[in-house]
Order: sequence, then structure tokens, then C-alpha cells
Amino acid sequence: MRINVAAFAVLAVVVTAGCAGALLGEDLDFESGETVIEESTAKDAGYELQLSEREEYSQTIDVGDDGNQTNVTVKSHMARYGQVDDDMPAGTGPVQVGTVTIPEATIAGQSVNPLLQMDTYELAARYVGGFDESGFEEHDNYTLQPFDDDSDANVTVFRVEPDEPDAEPTAFIHVLQTQRDDTGDTIVGYVMYPVDEEESETAERLLGALEYTPPEELEDSDAEDG
Repeated sequence: MRINVAAFAVLAVVVTAGCAGALLGEDLDFESGETVIEESTAKDAGYELQLSEREEYSQTIDVGDDGNQTNVTVKSHMARYGQVDDDMPAGTGPVQVGTVTIPEATIAGQSVNPLLQMDTYELAARYVGGFDESGFEEHDNYTLQPFDDDSDANVTVFRVEPDEPDAEPTAFIHVLQTQRDDTGDTIVGYVMYPVDEEESETAERLLGALEYTPPEELEDSDAEDG
């Protein structure tokens, strides 16, 4: 399966003049919490955390109509998992598992986070290696409760369409997308696997066992470590 991750373009955002006074001369930072798969669930399914890192985007936005500008930095978190004893780098194996946590990042009711301009398909294309721009179709939907708060999350299942007519699909991708009520963070979880791996039940189990840490708890932990 060829790797063809969709390109990521930063979008320009113009903020309404009503908040100009509050923003002049200020650099704004928005940082998400972190989401991982519960460790024992991942281990039981044969997966382990291979990569946990911050992904940072910076852009300059226009404030009002007088040419003033403000620098905005958006910090998301992503985690990638690999099969135990698999030597392939995270995100490149035949089965890919990961999570992305995206901050809300709004000013005067307008989003300044380009990731939140994307739909579920585009987010999958952004993060899942092998998710081509063409040849994928929506196959199914289901809901589950990924956190301990009993909130429902929707999962969209995409399938890779084969080149030959009437042939079986070659792979499936389960993509969960939900928003946290407590912080506004958007959570994306994904599992991609070839058809012959038969990982559908595993995908549901992994996406149904997410653990979320809000940004303020991360800050407290960093302070204690320091």
C-alpha cells in the first residue's frame, strides 16, 4: 500500500475587530491535553506505545482592519502505537494505531486551529500513512464510549476500494472523532489494518479504551517534576 499522506496547509484567519484591543501585542498559545490508549488494553491487544509527542503550528493572524497582527501557536498531541516486537517505525506498519488531541483554539468565536477546519476524512488523511486521497469510501458507522464518563463518540469506518471491479476491499480504517465537554479539546483516534489482519474487533476495543489528561493536569505534573 503506498504512502500518500495528504498535505497540510495552514489557513489564514481574520479575527473580528471587537477583540483587537485584547490581542494587540500579545502572542497567544493554545495547548491541548493528551489522549492515550489504556495501557493494559493496548498490551492485551498486542500493541505498545511507540511515539508520544507535541505537534506545533504557528501562524500570524490579522487583527481588525488596521494592519495589526498577532502570533498564534497551537500545540496538539499525538500518540502512535505499534505491534509488540514489530521493528517498523511508528506509523509505517501494515496496522496503524494512534490518537491525536487538538485544542479548541478560538478567538472571538472563530477557530484559529486549521485542523478543526477538516472533516473526519481529511483528518484521517492527515495522520494515517497509506490513506490515499482517492480510493477510500465510507463503509460503516458505530458509536462507543471511549472514556469513563459514559459519553458517546462516533466512529466512521472507511474501506480501501480495490482497482478491480467487484473485488473485496483491501483495508479498513476506523476513525473516532469526539470533543471533550470539559476542555473543548477534539479527540481523534484511528486504527488502520489490511483486510487479512481481521482487526475489526481489536479496533473497537482499542478505540473504546481511551484515557484523556486535560492540560491543567499536565501542567501540575510538570511542576511537580520540576
